[in-house]
Amino acid sequence: MFVPAEAITIVSLFIRLMVFAIGLTNKFSFYIKNNTQAKTWRMQQKSKKSFWRKHETNL
Repeated sequence: MFVPAEAITIVSLFIRLMVFAIGLTNKFSFYIKNNTQAKTWRMQQKSKKSFWRKHETNL
């Protein structure tokens, strides 16, 4: 069976593109997860600070 070189290059390019896309989505999802975690952590820290401020005035 004879396979033209163009077909092989197209297939290899397609595979590379797929791998690249998967890598990008993984990176992006990881980044989003980290961002949301950082935001929630910051919110928690803020709420803790405000909580302590409220109770310091009452002491």
